[in-house]
Amino acid sequence: MTETELKDKMELHLKKYFHVYREIKSNDKTSIIDIILVHKSNDQYKFGIEVKLDAKKRGKDLAEWLKQAVRYTQKEFGQFGKVIVCTYPQISEKVLKEGNLMHQHDVYKDSDLACQNNINTFLGQFKIGELQKYYSRENKWRLRIVYNSKCLWNERCDNLRLETIEKTWL
Repeated sequence: MTETELKDKMELHLKKYFHVYREIKSNDKTSIIDIILVHKSNDQYKFGIEVKLDAKKRGKDLAEWLKQAVRYTQKEFGQFGKVIVCTYPQISEKVLKEGNLMHQHDVYKDSDLACQNNINTFLGQFKIGELQKYYSRENKWRLRIVYNSKCLWNERCDNLRLETIEKTWL
């Protein structure tokens, strides 16, 4: 699958909940974010998703991806302004696993406790979140947006958690 095919698949899935915009340039014309999501129930907060192919990465590749995401946290994107920048696929557990010196969490579970992954809190220190794939109680793969170990949106109940966003991101 190519990166474009992955973005097409994501758009098809997420457009049930969000207005989906692709390849949006930053106002300073130096960057392009892959996807911007605006929830259909509330357009106050926008999520920018930086997508990479789901493949093995060298440390340098991962660092470049994270540097790119960090750079995007400082940008404004057209009429959307600043966005909550997230990576996809998730870095927690998928790309980086929690080590023996950390309390380990199963990020694929369907609970707020599963959002409390040490890698996600690490990314939160750089103001980056994740669009995470997890296995729901209904035995289906679902998506959620997690930022600094707090769930901001969950597909299972299409719940945009405004209070959590305001406490965590602002």
